Amino acid sequence: MLLLFLIVVFGQLIDHFLYLRIDKQTPEVAPNVLLYVLEGILLISTIIFMFNSHWIISVLLVFYIVFIHVQYMPFKMTGTIYHFLLSVFFNGFMMNVIAYNSQTFAVTQTFLINTIPIVLMFIVLNLEVFNLKNIIINFKQITVFQRFPVVSLVVCALALLSGFYFSLPSSSYYIVQILFVLLSAVTMLPLLVKTQHEKQTQNKMNYIHAVTLIFTLLYSLSQLY
Repeated sequence: MLLLFLIVVFGQLIDHFLYLRIDKQTPEVAPNVLLYVLEGILLISTIIFMFNSHWIISVLLVFYIVFIHVQYMPFKMTGTIYHFLLSVFFNGFMMNVIAYNSQTFAVTQTFLINTIPIVLMFIVLNLEVFNLKNIIINFKQITVFQRFPVVSLVVCALALLSGFYFSLPSSSYYIVQILFVLLSAVTMLPLLVKTQHEKQTQNKMNYIHAVTLIFTLLYSLSQLY
């Protein structure tokens, strides 16, 4: 679990590093020595993890790490529909499969079905992240609820309702499931707020990652209780 945590954290740091250098074109805030350190830790963690994992999981993890890099170079995919679909697939689905298998050494049909709410939520949140990056790079004010107001709200509702349904039966008299839906819905309300300048936009992107974590943790608790 610790190794996978390191892989995810340093993978995301490398993702942000490449975003600053290539998409945002601010190499002065992302020195090369930092990339070398991040890549080294990611490589060592991945090799150790692969020695203790099934070969299929190891291959999937390699694909994830390759995706982190090739989305920026040599084929710049950021901002395209392919980038969006691959981001949802790897971050919303594949990494959950790898995490589950690393703890149980199996992937069941029930688990795959239970990942549906997480994938749905990643669809909406990744759309918003893509739009926020577009604001920073091109200085255009677009939000996911402005561009896809009905679709986004419907997908959010489906994620919450399906998460509630897949968490049944409840061993807490539905208390945890209700809290999951209410707290998740409340944490998503700030997504409706428009950003006025770059700092607010960056803070909103950081908040979206927090929303992803909160939703996943609450959904996991509702599955347990």
